[in-house]
Amino acid sequence: MKIKLLLPLAVFSIVLLSCSKEEDSVTNSAELTLQIETPIKEQVPNRTYDTESRGIYHGIIASGETTSRGKIWINLGNNGLYNASIEMVNGDVYDFALKNDYYQINTQTEVQFLGTAGKFTVNVSDINAPVVTEVVLNNQPYFSSVVKNRNIMAAVSRTGTFSDPVNTSFTGTWNIISDGSITNPNGEGGQTITSVVVTYNGVMYTDTVMEVFNNGCFGGPGYIPDMDAFEFNAIFAADQNSMFGGSTSWALGVLPFFPQGYTNLADCTPTSSGTFSWAHPTNGLTRSGTIFID
Repeated sequence: MKIKLLLPLAVFSIVLLSCSKEEDSVTNSAELTLQIETPIKEQVPNRTYDTESRGIYHGIIASGETTSRGKIWINLGNNGLYNASIEMVNGDVYDFALKNDYYQINTQTEVQFLGTAGKFTVNVSDINAPVVTEVVLNNQPYFSSVVKNRNIMAAVSRTGTFSDPVNTSFTGTWNIISDGSITNPNGEGGQTITSVVVTYNGVMYTDTVMEVFNNGCFGGPGYIPDMDAFEFNAIFAADQNSMFGGSTSWALGVLPFFPQGYTNLADCTPTSSGTFSWAHPTNGLTRSGTIFID
């Protein structure tokens, strides 16, 4: 009797599994079809690829010699196509196509993109730590840092600059990225900051370890640095320490509804910018200045 009963159950289970896989395939095909004409930056990351190398990658692109900067979206088959788009803060938009033949994308995790304005290479062998190299834009070398953009929570980025008002040549880009992996870290919406990316004097510095701090505006002590809290373009990160070719302390409170768009997170008073103090690793010289977010 047990054998007779188990056999129909086994067959039923196989049918259910088959139907489930077929439904996933149909859903995936529908998502591909719906987004075939959608610009990369507006595409919803395909949930099927959340744990695969395919999908959307998003982040920043910045010069190491000037303050030229922008955002980048890389599409590795999210809608069946392979292309990329860069939008600079000055409004320039550059499109890129896959250099490799299509069949190669299925066997390689490192691919090259070419466009009329330049080129770059992306390696996604580790989807949690994608690497963009050989970035050239308008015949100038650039840096780029990207993260996997997942369906569960989209990645976000903000670009900006820093400068020393005393020594105006001490200037570069200051960028913030969140991969969306941790949402609502302080009970105010938004998502945890994943990395701070700074470019200066031909070098890209990255800090992926954020310190909790005392947020005098919201949340109090033990506040986790985040962005987009309260559903607006806020950035809350104070009492931060990074190694950017030297010990660097910085604070950045972006609050759009404040008069100048910034706040001192220690006491929630309005201010005109974020701040930094950057020590040279050998000569003892310390540069201090302002951080502005686009």
